[in-house]
Amino acid sequence: MSNLTIFVVLFTFSASFFTCSTTNPSHHNSDEGENSSKKDEIKNIQNYASDVVKDEKHLGELALYAIEWAHNNGLVLLSRETDIVEFAPISLFPSPFPRRSFEKALSVQKDMNLLYFRVASDYEFMAEAFKDLIPVDAHIAKLWQIVKEVHEEGIRQPFTLLIQRADYMLNVVENPSAGEEQYQIKQVEVNGGSICGLGLKRRNSELHRQMLRKVGMDVSASPVNQPDVALVEALHMAWKQFGDPNALLILHLDPEDFSLRRNSDGRRVAVVYSNMSALGYAPKLHYDVQMEARKMIERSTAIKAPSLAIGISCTKKIQQDAMETPANYVLKPNRECGGNNYFDEQIPEAFQKFTPEERKAHILMQKLRPMAVPNYMLRPLQEPIEASVVPELGVYGFLLGNMVDGSVQHNVQQGYHFRSKFAHLNEGGITAGFGFYDTAYLF
Repeated sequence: MSNLTIFVVLFTFSASFFTCSTTNPSHHNSDEGENSSKKDEIKNIQNYASDVVKDEKHLGELALYAIEWAHNNGLVLLSRETDIVEFAPISLFPSPFPRRSFEKALSVQKDMNLLYFRVASDYEFMAEAFKDLIPVDAHIAKLWQIVKEVHEEGIRQPFTLLIQRADYMLNVVENPSAGEEQYQIKQVEVNGGSICGLGLKRRNSELHRQMLRKVGMDVSASPVNQPDVALVEALHMAWKQFGDPNALLILHLDPEDFSLRRNSDGRRVAVVYSNMSALGYAPKLHYDVQMEARKMIERSTAIKAPSLAIGISCTKKIQQDAMETPANYVLKPNRECGGNNYFDEQIPEAFQKFTPEERKAHILMQKLRPMAVPNYMLRPLQEPIEASVVPELGVYGFLLGNMVDGSVQHNVQQGYHFRSKFAHLNEGGITAGFGFYDTAYLF
């Protein structure tokens, strides 16, 4: 089979938020001294990374330990330019994050799984949601045409495996009446594809727990993180659901290197898993061949992980006041995979340049005022950088369901994704070179 790319879309949901303050309202104490002490304690926790490093020599020793641990334990990436393996860009310590915000984001993930499964199962709703985007985005139109044809022909495999990551950031607002800051956790997007690197998340968590031990910090504030285990369990469950113990499971992980030798023994394919995203850019080579391959998979009896309908089940709402207050927003294209957003004064300039059709292919979202914390960032062949960084939380969810009758066989939340970027940068994608793998230190 020729190069095969499975496209799954990045699904962005309108922002929802939970609010938590730097003090627990259920334990509020009117004693001013006690309140002040609590605020100082939280401030110290937020700045702990700077406090535990004694000097430049100590920093060098800690960084060397982290880099060697990464190489010895598989926290590495293969360079696209050479055959050299490099340690993944990482933070030296886990970055502070409010526990209540973290736990609330995790608590709604099973409902998020179910919501997107229901949306993808509603063909009429999807058709209405995409009617303005399809005429202005040829690639999305091609993907939707596949979904449409499969729907009209009759779905041969009703089961699908949803693999999701809902991304959140903290929005910091002042509360003058309480004399303190409040944290609003806001959902910035939901990914229904391009869910990769789950094994790196587990290893990063293990490294950071070890770094905390080395500097005498509380390891229990660093959550155990095993999303790769949940993925394997979900794929195994989908394979069993297919009902053929001799069937194959295909894993498609690299868009630039995929070859499948035709098997002559007649074994069927039970599950096709891909971490490719339909909101990435359309393939430059063999586009028509790859789209035909995608159509063949969608028409097959294999359980898709996920199906294309799951992948492109997204709607976004455009805000109306961006021309007057562009600093409050970020303009995103529908097919965005990092480094392609518009910020601040770029937004009205883009609006003036875009045709009405081009505007429909972009989404305007509220720009947040995130919490920044100090940390040390490590990147291959560079010295450690002490910087103010902004953390972003992603929550993993997995659902196996029947898109025809709506039944759900498996629905879990397990594991999280955490990355940080320099506070002075707008973009934060790791693969785009702006972000770093990180984990949470809960306070």
